Amino acid sequence: MYAIMLLAMTTVVAEPPPTEAGDVQGVFIDTPNFWNLRLIPDGSGSLCYGAGTTASFKPRTLDFTEVVKELRKTAIKNAPKGYAFKVIIREKGIDPVYVFTNDAKFILELFEKAAAKEVSDGRTAEFEQAWKQYPPSMERGK
Repeated sequence: MYAIMLLAMTTVVAEPPPTEAGDVQGVFIDTPNFWNLRLIPDGSGSLCYGAGTTASFKPRTLDFTEVVKELRKTAIKNAPKGYAFKVIIREKGIDPVYVFTNDAKFILELFEKAAAKEVSDGRTAEFEQAWKQYPPSMERGK
């Protein structure tokens, strides 16, 4: 009986409780159509399409704490049937947490805000073309 209780207790301990956004060092969001967004605590980060078409965005473009809070509300551990956005939350002192969300409205708004010309740096013609032709979406990319 003690061995069973110890095993159950170990299982519970292996699942760390959610921490505050202050412990989160970064958030990464992948779309099914090959876009990704990298966000760091100062609200800046980068957008990337495919193998390397990138642009960065300035600090305070996104509210890091609010993004983490919203992702924690909508994230699920197992990939749903069909397509979903993959989210990686990197927290200080623990392995990255991989989760999924179908909240297209929230995720696509993040991409839109990060890609706004007034907050973007390094937008190349290649980036502009990718954004126009294949904007981030829930649909599988080409």
